[in-house]
Amino acid sequence: MKIYWYIFVYTFLFMLLGWGLEVVSTQVHEQVHVAIFNNDNISSTVKINWITGAGVTIPNSSEYHLYCGERCKYSNSLNEIVSYNVSLIAFTILMAVYLIGIVLLLYAELKNQEQYQIIEEGELPCSVQTNL
Repeated sequence: MKIYWYIFVYTFLFMLLGWGLEVVSTQVHEQVHVAIFNNDNISSTVKINWITGAGVTIPNSSEYHLYCGERCKYSNSLNEIVSYNVSLIAFTILMAVYLIGIVLLLYAELKNQEQYQIIEEGELPCSVQTNL
């Protein structure tokens, strides 16, 4: 029964870590948009939903149409391409670490149960046996 609590706590912590990763990556992604717009003298505002991790950068419409040229649009597109893929790779690595941890927890529990089964059958582990 104890293993279920370990798995529950482990899963809960990884859920928090995944949520934190999503929120931080969204914040960084949107701040890059703000920096790109600032380079072209375009004011912008950032809105982030802290529960879902969704975010959007809203540039000033009149400044955007006046100042945002090909370089500005290309930079924003490049930010979309790079940051979403980096976030996906980071999330994939996080999930791989999570699954490896679950497998290790289950393996440790299996070995622990085998140890108890040996003791219950009257056979002591090698380190505990004595020659009487």
